[in-house]
Amino acid sequence: SKLEWSQSGVSDILASNLKSVVKGVVADAITVAPGHETTVEKSLSHLLDAAIIKNVDNLNTLASYMKQKKITKTVFILLEEIPHSTEFSHSSQLRCLKDFVSITDEIYTELEHYFSSIFIAQTLESA
Repeated sequence: SKLEWSQSGVSDILASNLKSVVKGVVADAITVAPGHETTVEKSLSHLLDAAIIKNVDNLNTLASYMKQKKITKTVFILLEEIPHSTEFSHSSQLRCLKDFVSITDEIYTELEHYFSSIFIAQTLESA
């Protein structure tokens, strides 16, 4: 997909020599049942152009590239579980979605894993 509709930095990454680090984007990783395109689009909204990457090393590689090229507003979904001991440099300005939300009840604890696998690069210009 050419992602002309995307407003994130994922298109810049996919046009770079680091495109092999990105396994794909969510929009290309799913098939939507006919007649449900609008429902899925509204449900996933900004996650449709999220870059799917393998691990924390890939995340750090892409963060460095984004900082150098001043690419902003990109969401990453990691396929491998992130070790709890992993910490990112605050200078990278990559933030885990989990940093922005709190689980309201223990019955929703499994959501924490989901939120822990999504990283957001809002701006890397001042990093």
